[in-house]
Amino acid sequence: MKMERKLAVITGADGGMGTEITRAVALAGYRVVMACCNLEKAEMKKAQLIKDTGNRNIEVEFIDLASLASVAAFAEKICARGERLTLLMNNAGTMETGRHYTEDGLERTVSVNYVGPYLLT
Repeated sequence: MKMERKLAVITGADGGMGTEITRAVALAGYRVVMACCNLEKAEMKKAQLIKDTGNRNIEVEFIDLASLASVAAFAEKICARGERLTLLMNNAGTMETGRHYTEDGLERTVSVNYVGPYLLT
């Protein structure tokens, strides 16, 4: 009987705590989706994480938590796989120094830190 690897999605996996969470989850044998808005940076981190962990089951997918359409599209893409999601780590966040609004009319910090992750969950 072949054991299926567990699937994890980690937002903001391309830096700081997100990278270290991704490292730990990859070392634990999960298949990992790095959900990030900076694909170039995420691909570089992915290559390093594969090298560091030996886990080749790491992939990068785009998500912009400041866009509810992007969050919905990402969630639909993950659901369309028909796989059971074992771990969702809503790690991404922002702290804006000014008042910035998203395309949805939400203050950016509120969208990225609260509304986007809520919708994703």
